[in-house]
Amino acid sequence: MWKGAISSLLRFNQKFPTRHAAFQLTLKRRLNVSQTAEALRPFIFAVHPDFFGQHPEERATNEHSLKQLYAYIDGLRGEHHQVRPIDLKFFLRNYGQQKEQQSTTPGFRPVSISLPFRDIYSTVTHILESCDIPTDHIQQSARQVQYGQVKSTKEATWDAFFYDYVEKAGGPRRQPSNTFSKDDTDVPLCLWMKLNMEPAREKMVSTQPIRDEADSIKKELMEKLRLEEISWKCPWDINLFKGCLKTLRDLVEEYPDVFQNVKGGKMVFGHSTRLSYEGKAVLGHRDVPRYWLGLVNGLNEMYQMYGSMAGLEQQISACLGGVQVCRTHLDKAQAAPFKAYYQVLGQMLKGLYEEQQEEDSLVIPAGSLKDIQVQIISDSRPPVLSPSGKIYISHTAPPKAVKQFLIDSRDDARRILELNRDFKAEVAQLTQQCKQERSFSEFSQKDTVTNEEMRSCCQRLLEDPAIQSMDLRGAKIRVGRHYNLLDSGEMCIPWNWK
Repeated sequence: MWKGAISSLLRFNQKFPTRHAAFQLTLKRRLNVSQTAEALRPFIFAVHPDFFGQHPEERATNEHSLKQLYAYIDGLRGEHHQVRPIDLKFFLRNYGQQKEQQSTTPGFRPVSISLPFRDIYSTVTHILESCDIPTDHIQQSARQVQYGQVKSTKEATWDAFFYDYVEKAGGPRRQPSNTFSKDDTDVPLCLWMKLNMEPAREKMVSTQPIRDEADSIKKELMEKLRLEEISWKCPWDINLFKGCLKTLRDLVEEYPDVFQNVKGGKMVFGHSTRLSYEGKAVLGHRDVPRYWLGLVNGLNEMYQMYGSMAGLEQQISACLGGVQVCRTHLDKAQAAPFKAYYQVLGQMLKGLYEEQQEEDSLVIPAGSLKDIQVQIISDSRPPVLSPSGKIYISHTAPPKAVKQFLIDSRDDARRILELNRDFKAEVAQLTQQCKQERSFSEFSQKDTVTNEEMRSCCQRLLEDPAIQSMDLRGAKIRVGRHYNLLDSGEMCIPWNWK
């Protein structure tokens, strides 16, 4: 069917070559982020450095090549698709007798991959073909995106080949779900819960040893490094958390002197390796351990900068009537990297000091705005009062305009902040009430769900007679925007369930 479609397009191209080329290019480039991750899943499983613990040279090769591959794909997603051809070498885990016979090293074989392509579709296809991994499902995904048939695949159901590969490689076999997909938000909640409650309990029981092992490793690391916190801030299951903990433990054993830098601090497994605004060392779950080690090695210098950053914020606050200078970890679009944010503060403070030297300087009485919250951003735009009551200020905005905006907006900001505080307290109370009355073991909301949406969800859970009649004891519920049953047994439900 696919070949027939291409043949038709080629015949059509004789009359309209430009149009065909544009279609083909669009088709190739329209693989989205989650579909790319889905297609590469069996490849990543085959080359992941964690499976090469007994082979340090091969592990280091795969770590380096994976990092180059991620950078290459990110470059393809850029506006101008500016990337240079690269040659990568991986050691691929074997999973069949035929591959074992071809391998010169027991357990894995070397694979060389050249990437001269300028689109993601060709890149992903070539990688899989180089490793003898089927690619039929990628073509189907590309067609679906081209014709707008895919709304979201953030939580993907992997191709059947992946499950076969995992099983043959000695890993657990995860069967594709036969229940509703995450996009079936119109499915009644009662029906979805009836179909998934028992499987969720079975998953919680089966993964309990994994949670116990993860807790044990976490406790061991916290005691050894005297950490205040080790937390998990990614939408992934307990298996990945345990894997990250094991990798961290191996690094600590191999480089004990370097990890003296984190003693007494806080560590988080997140999306990217960095030092957060809160002073926590964030280890990216997708980054190779060498990047973790690089962050930890430079923590002392970063902590010094962190202390200086707090001092800059206090000086800015004093210039603006005592406002609270807030940091955020949720607004990724406006959050500058740690070092860049430090520079932003310095530039803004310099502008405020220069404005104070002017004859017509606008003076705000000290402490008059101590209950006003501001967020300093790197975007170049006028000050704005957000729906949360927080005032966003660009570091490039004229200081006098910033001061005037704070004075003009203070009453509205105070009113909104007070309403939000009351509203937040109400949502917290409803959340706790839902957890108790429905006997949930866990009940929380994702960052993408607003407090208003969470309140609506909680009220309906408490009032719906059909939900009241169900046995939901011990359920782990996470309120988001789609249905999903995780491997850990946690159930995600849409806030606007039917």
